[in-house]
Amino acid sequence: MELINDSLPKGEVLLDDKYEKLNAHHEKVGNKIDALIKSIFLLSGMALTISVGIFNKTDALKLSPAIKCFLKVSWGSLFISIAALVFSLSFIVIENCRLGKNWFKFTKTNGHGGTEDHFSLVIWIETLLFIGVLFFIIGISGLALASISILDMR
Repeated sequence: MELINDSLPKGEVLLDDKYEKLNAHHEKVGNKIDALIKSIFLLSGMALTISVGIFNKTDALKLSPAIKCFLKVSWGSLFISIAALVFSLSFIVIENCRLGKNWFKFTKTNGHGGTEDHFSLVIWIETLLFIGVLFFIIGISGLALASISILDMR
């Protein structure tokens, strides 16, 4: 709900209301990113653990070089996915700390400070998130291809 003040022209809102809406939007986006990362962590970790356990047993099927290649690429991709997402979460924490420090300066000086640029760190975060999701898809796809190929062997 927009705050309306009698001294404001019709349709104008108080600045605080715009900040509240922006904060609510950022919170929603942050929650979605957090849920995505947690899901990928869970699925990648489970896929790695289960597939390594199954394919490295002493009584496992004899695998062709192509299937072994799919598995190696998949395991490597899932590991890269996990690592990229760990780094992106670390950068998100750092960025939030820097943003909070800047916001404190900005409010303490009545808008005359705290204008440092965080653009480069945001690009790193977005790049690492993209890499994490991309390598997750590659890893899971490779495991699926290896599994399908093994079914054809039986």
